[in-house]
Amino acid sequence: MAQSLIRLQVESNQYEQKMRKAKRQFEDFTASIGINMKKMTAYGLAAGAAASAINGLTSAMSEAVTEGIRMSKELEGVKAAFNRLNQPNLLKNLREATHGTVNDLDLMKQAVKFDNFNLSLDQMGTFLAFAQQQAKATGQDVGFLVESIVNGLGRKSLPILDNLGLSATEIRERMKETGDMTKAVADIIQDRMNAAGEYVETAADRSAKATADMQNAMMKLGET
Repeated sequence: MAQSLIRLQVESNQYEQKMRKAKRQFEDFTASIGINMKKMTAYGLAAGAAASAINGLTSAMSEAVTEGIRMSKELEGVKAAFNRLNQPNLLKNLREATHGTVNDLDLMKQAVKFDNFNLSLDQMGTFLAFAQQQAKATGQDVGFLVESIVNGLGRKSLPILDNLGLSATEIRERMKETGDMTKAVADIIQDRMNAAGEYVETAADRSAKATADMQNAMMKLGET
């Protein structure tokens, strides 16, 4: 019991330190861009509105720090499992395959799962690139489709693969040629991607990338 209380006190102190550091970083940021009460009032904003804006930003920063700490705690275990894959360039390749639209934590989690399903990591980049392409084409969440391609292949589930517009009928037909579902899906995906042509960034891609960048930054903040 005593040890638990000591551990909780240590974690509480560490959290308070992170919050104080985040607050200092936020204050430095606002100072660097000249946001303070006097300047905002000089620009015609009411002092009350300016104070409300500052409080809102501070609250958002606090929430970001809390989420960053949560994600960084999850990252610690996932990163250890990912490193055991002994694939030094894998994360870089997956970032490129998804054009930076998926955060590092999710990429590493899916890579570990992919390996646990005894699927070849050499092919993972192609599968994730297709998931990203389908997310852009259908407006679905890229993270959901990345998870669907991994689970669909790992569990050999036609209904899950259907989330990505992969027809069960077409997969079965290709399996008659290949005798293997993963190979059949890989061939279909390669045909689809060849037909789609070169990658063209869209506003949806930029939005997803901004979200992933923010999540990665939050995890780094949580680790500090």
